[in-house]
Amino acid sequence: MSQLSTTNPGLAQRLDAAVRGLAPGYFALVMATGIVSVAMYSNGLRVLSAALLAVGCIAYVVLIT
Repeated sequence: MSQLSTTNPGLAQRLDAAVRGLAPGYFALVMATGIVSVAMYSNGLRVLSAALLAVGCIAYVVLIT
C-alpha cells in the first residue's frame, strides 16, 4: 500500500476508508463462495466453479488488504 500512497495519496485514502467500512461479516462472502465453488466443481460445472473461485479470491484479497 505504500507504493499506492506515494503515487496517488487521494486514491489510497479513499481505498483505506472503503475497506475500513466493511463489516467482519463480509468474510462470509469468501467462505460461501468457496463452498459453492467446490460444489460446482464436484457436479462437473468446472467453468462456473472457476468463476466463483476467482470471485472468492478477489474478495479475499480485498478483505485482507
